[in-house]
Amino acid sequence: MGDCIMAFWGAPVPNPDHARAALEAAMEIQRELIPMNERFKAEGKPEIHVGIGLSSGETNVGNIGSKYRMAYTVIGDTVNTAERLESQTRIYKVPIILSKETALLIPGIFFRDLDVIRVKGKKKHVKLLEPVCNKLEATPQIKQYLSLHQKAILHYRKRNYDKAERLFRILQRLRPNDYLYQLYLHKVARKKARRNVS
Repeated sequence: MGDCIMAFWGAPVPNPDHARAALEAAMEIQRELIPMNERFKAEGKPEIHVGIGLSSGETNVGNIGSKYRMAYTVIGDTVNTAERLESQTRIYKVPIILSKETALLIPGIFFRDLDVIRVKGKKKHVKLLEPVCNKLEATPQIKQYLSLHQKAILHYRKRNYDKAERLFRILQRLRPNDYLYQLYLHKVARKKARRNVS
């Protein structure tokens, strides 16, 4: 896994709220990075960015290895998916990405729909979601923004590229530092160029 750190919940002690525990840990990591990076910036040092992927499902868990090196760990498709999601944080430039399966286990949280992609080693597409906030803490502005965002995403998936582009440009003006809309406007431009050629 290179420089990655893997953590898991639900073993050896069952945890029915494992998905929420994992998300809370991920968000706490991101919160702790804020003062750390402020200090690094003041000292002229590079900032640290941590991408986290969360996936839920069945795994094989136990002591794995040999007499020379043994570890209590988990392996399986769910672990591989989490690793793929972590790698996507660098592409979409967001700190945390969850699978749809994980998000469904955490009611009460608003998520932003990032994309639906094919990941290596999986036949089914994987939906990428980013946690936004607790639903009880969501302001009318956040709800309005998420509604507009979802409309843009759905237009893109239905290949209504002109409508998608118009909404993505509105979203980009609302959130000029959000790389996601720059990424989608680039995707729309490529799709429209291919359509015009064919």
